[in-house]
Amino acid sequence: MNNRTRTFSTASFFLLGVLLSRHAGAQHQGDNSPASNRSLDFSVPASPAFVTLGVAPENVVRPISPRLFAASLADAIDQRGRIQNGVAIDAAPFMATTTLQQYRTSAVRRFFANTQFSLGTTKGQSSVDEALQGALGIHFTLVNTSDPRLDDAVLDFYDKLDAQAMANIIFTPDEKGARAKDAEIARLKEEQAAKLRQTGEQGFAWTAAAALSSRSDSSRINDLQYNGFAAWTSVSYGLGSTVQGILHARGRWDEKVVNTNKLGGTYSQNTFLTGLRLRGSFGSVKASLEGAATFTHRDVKTSDGSTPPTDVAGLISAVLEPRLTENLWLHLSLYSEFAKDLNRNTIGFKTALKWAVSQKD
Repeated sequence: MNNRTRTFSTASFFLLGVLLSRHAGAQHQGDNSPASNRSLDFSVPASPAFVTLGVAPENVVRPISPRLFAASLADAIDQRGRIQNGVAIDAAPFMATTTLQQYRTSAVRRFFANTQFSLGTTKGQSSVDEALQGALGIHFTLVNTSDPRLDDAVLDFYDKLDAQAMANIIFTPDEKGARAKDAEIARLKEEQAAKLRQTGEQGFAWTAAAALSSRSDSSRINDLQYNGFAAWTSVSYGLGSTVQGILHARGRWDEKVVNTNKLGGTYSQNTFLTGLRLRGSFGSVKASLEGAATFTHRDVKTSDGSTPPTDVAGLISAVLEPRLTENLWLHLSLYSEFAKDLNRNTIGFKTALKWAVSQKD
């Protein structure tokens, strides 16, 4: 693809096919309500746009079903020591138009309902690189055996929620009784959600994603040009009552990078990353340890005219994910990159404030 091609006018995505289906259980009340009403995973997925642009706090992306709508703000010092600020918007539009019954009985409707679209931008804050970058991504949930919408026990809880709340209080058919019932329903929902946050990640999950990126060295939106693409996949599995193991592999191709050894110069590079992440729950806080290896091939000439060998580096990071409110999460990571070239060893941080919504019951 020509480097002068405009990203957002030429973007195209090829949907991944999935042949998995799951037998639906008994009919439940609310089967004709939107499937997003049963969004019980309160964490917010990593934005595919931020992953591609290199400002996501996580190097090892966790596989997770999307939220109906999410917005993220990021601040980061990336691997090249540049300060980056960004914003991303993510949405799963088909989730709002899929009923719970359709979600449970149709693998095709379930696949599209869990398809997430992502748009994000970042802006360099240093004099070395003030470029504006953008990314347009798509994320697929291929398998999620912990999906609460397919769990009969979870749906039975919702079916019996009103009756359980009334049984727990002295209900009177007046305004005071209605307020007491609503308060008890809210308490029971939060109790159930807390339980799922602790145990709802112990199954097997597999996701895949892809994104196109663009870049404007002038920082003007109308100057955005094609800047490569990325694709990745992640799998996770529960290793205990509250611990999850995650494997991740990602490729990034045709990325344009500022050549700090040549004023105004740039070069392209291809990068492959593979890594492992252990993630645990501590109340309302999630904590992770990550280890990853990166392999970078740079299309640039050294002083003697030769092409440098593939650069191999390691990444280790610690990630904290405190839940601030029901739909607001803060992700913080501290990472270190190390390589044979001691002059390239770096320490940096990345933060993202994530807000998401789902339709309510």
